[in-house]
Amino acid sequence: MKHFLREWCLAGLSGLMAVAATSCVDNDYDLSKDIDLTINVGGDLTVPSSSTDRYSMAQILDLDQNSSIKPDGQLYGYSQGDYVLVQSGNSTNSSVTIPQQQFSDVECKSGMASVSFVGVGSAETIDINVDEIVNSISVEEDNIDLSIVSISKAVTDFKVNFDITPSKIGNLSGTAFFKPGFSVAFPKGWSIAISDPAVASYFRIDGNVVSFIREVSVSLGSSFRLPIAITAIDLTEVPAGQGLYEPGKFRLNDRIVSRGPIGMIVSALPLGQPATVSFDILPSVPVAEILEVTGSLNPKIDIAQSSFQITDVPDFLREPGNNLDITNPQVRLTVSNQSPVEINLNGRIIATDENGGQKSVWIGSDHGTAPILIAGNATTEICISRTGDNTPSGAVSVVVPTLGDLISTIPDRIAIDDVDAKVLAGKEYTFVLGSTYNVGVDYQAIVPLAFGSDLEFTYSTDETDWNEDLDKYSFHEAVVTFSVENTVPLDMVPHVIALDRNGREMTDIVATVEGTVNAGTIQSPVSTDMKVRLSSTALNLGQLDGVRLTFKATCPESMSGIPLNEEQALRFTGIKIKILGGVNVDLN
Repeated sequence: MKHFLREWCLAGLSGLMAVAATSCVDNDYDLSKDIDLTINVGGDLTVPSSSTDRYSMAQILDLDQNSSIKPDGQLYGYSQGDYVLVQSGNSTNSSVTIPQQQFSDVECKSGMASVSFVGVGSAETIDINVDEIVNSISVEEDNIDLSIVSISKAVTDFKVNFDITPSKIGNLSGTAFFKPGFSVAFPKGWSIAISDPAVASYFRIDGNVVSFIREVSVSLGSSFRLPIAITAIDLTEVPAGQGLYEPGKFRLNDRIVSRGPIGMIVSALPLGQPATVSFDILPSVPVAEILEVTGSLNPKIDIAQSSFQITDVPDFLREPGNNLDITNPQVRLTVSNQSPVEINLNGRIIATDENGGQKSVWIGSDHGTAPILIAGNATTEICISRTGDNTPSGAVSVVVPTLGDLISTIPDRIAIDDVDAKVLAGKEYTFVLGSTYNVGVDYQAIVPLAFGSDLEFTYSTDETDWNEDLDKYSFHEAVVTFSVENTVPLDMVPHVIALDRNGREMTDIVATVEGTVNAGTIQSPVSTDMKVRLSSTALNLGQLDGVRLTFKATCPESMSGIPLNEEQALRFTGIKIKILGGVNVDLN
């Protein structure tokens, strides 16, 4: 409201004194001679009424283009021209990873079965049946990453080569034929495949069983390799005490059973002569590791602190002792989580004023607010606010009633620190081991300048440099009456202090104000009558160099939550200045 009172007073007094001087001086005299041109205009004098232009909120705030406060409310769910403090913090990036798990201790024991038969004295096939060849497999690993809490299923790169050898006895020679229906059964819950495409057409896979579908011939004393890949293991099917049986420790101990029909041609064996052939199966494991797990996980997730500076804010919004009572400040987080895990976030929002004073609020389920949950394989928007109102569609709303305490006055800096990010417990996730998943967080404070009924702040401005005009006049009392048309949603109680040319309070001039500027809106302006009285107890008001105007602002309940808008304004109408007791005018 810079200079409005000065302009009224000086314009009125100048006009008034011009009339007075013209009416009191005889133009037939030469006023340039040594004549005392101090005149007195007696009685109470009144200047005709006048009005001012609109004094808009844009003029009152007088924001720099770099200010954090902008009239961009329409971008954030409010109306065009509404003032919103908007400031983005520095983005943070972290990663989530669990390394691949190697099985360092794998033991496979060979199996053997002996089959007896009688020579037929010709090259005919002798049909025999192998009842059971048992191979045992044992896996022990004591260095499983502790981020893996439990495993219900593992995708593996676990290859087992089975070298099957029909062994001849003595000088016996011939050929063994593994017939269709010969099978190798792996433990229940194991998923298997043929690892060598060159021989895959000989076999059929049914769950955990591989069966021969074509005849395979092997000379006695030679070997045939069955290449098996164990692609996954359902660990809910393994016996108790196996799988991840305690933190960091993994165990498998089971059997692989082979059985089925075999044909033998032993042409040199005389008719009726008994013979025995042993079938040996020797497994070997070239590689054994876990590539992917489904289970409970707790990988380490480090999310760094983020902060942002609030710039170019009007001084009266930073004054200590104010209570802005902003109805619904918000801190919005946009979290891009490439990992499959759902993250539970806890932390602290801390505000620091320009003198280093700090206020903070804690957020997250560990601190009594709604959980801040980050979805896996998704981008999640989170709106932390005082009331939950104006939450963007699709955003997770986290209501923190004490959030307004951070900005009872506008701070210099806001930071997000002490962030604790953990995988949400009680759920299973499928995680590709050895992969690095990025978690990126963007922060933004969105603070509409909309106030609640506990608002209380003061706005002060000095109107000075009056003395160069007023020192021509000597008078003791003046009364200014006017009406204020207000579309700002705040009640304002003005207070006036007289100032001398050094900017100090003049104790011998008493200034009183009657009336309160009542709150209004752009749609429904409110007009109230005001009176300002200035009186001198010493010399005269002509020594006045200006005034300090202080407005105490409050927000009535009916205006709670209505933002300040650049089109809101004050307009002063019906301004009348009355000089009480006459004026001495120095025309020298």
